[in-house]
Amino acid sequence: MLLEALASLAGRADSRGAANPKEPHTQIHVHHCPECEKSHITTSRGETELTPTEYEKLACDARVATGDGPNKSAIPPSTRRRVLARDQHRCQAPGCPHTRFLEIHHIIPRSKGGTNAEENLTTLCSACHQRAHDKQKPARGKNHQAGAKLKNR
Repeated sequence: MLLEALASLAGRADSRGAANPKEPHTQIHVHHCPECEKSHITTSRGETELTPTEYEKLACDARVATGDGPNKSAIPPSTRRRVLARDQHRCQAPGCPHTRFLEIHHIIPRSKGGTNAEENLTTLCSACHQRAHDKQKPARGKNHQAGAKLKNR
């Protein structure tokens, strides 16, 4: 919920200016300590710690600033377009027909050696993507099947 609230606020602020397709729509600065694995964001109300699930979801398509060379972590827009086209602009969680609020998900997380190669990427709706990062089964409800597993490419 924290991530959705931050993205919503940033989206409203972004809507005043012209869109730049080469830049991310939303920027959230996350401070992450690789030694202790803790992450937080700083807002006008102070620091807010992120859960490992929240950090993993943000890191899924983040630009990581490390100071030791160019960033190669964000999924290039051309790769994103090819993955969406390959997946027919549909959530790839079995039984989920959603075609809106689509996000690109790493099958093998980058934190575990996964890459931005198309064969390691799949399309999920935001609900199924959140559940994938929560280590739960895809969402249940009107358009979802309980107990379904993500398709591996």
